[in-house]
Amino acid sequence: MLVAGIGTPLVGAEVTVRGPDGQTRTTQTENDGTWFFEDLPIGVYHLVAHANLFEKDQTDESVDPGKATQITFRLFPEAAEEVTVKGNRPPREVTKETITEEEINRHSRTGRRRDSIAPEPPRCRAPPGRCAS
Repeated sequence: MLVAGIGTPLVGAEVTVRGPDGQTRTTQTENDGTWFFEDLPIGVYHLVAHANLFEKDQTDESVDPGKATQITFRLFPEAAEEVTVKGNRPPREVTKETITEEEINRHSRTGRRRDSIAPEPPRCRAPPGRCAS
């Protein structure tokens, strides 16, 4: 049994198996996260894996003659508290400027696509020497 997302062994977790006859058996994981049940009769079994502070996992698995079945559970830590974030996405910022037909024609001669043109930035109209270059 492993901790989901990081793959470290989950020591001391419990695995419970319920057989076709309704009887249950429980075992604990070893230091390396392994666990086992021996001498289970052929049939379909319901397994539940759980550990403190982790979400349980469960599955149905069959025991077939002459075969060993390996199951690796990956348990996720329990969420201490559920948080829901609500809000509005900020609006997309769009700036539009009116440009003259002359500017459109000038940009189209430079080989740029007409739908990708951007007018030149506004020129400074302050007295000479007062505009940053």
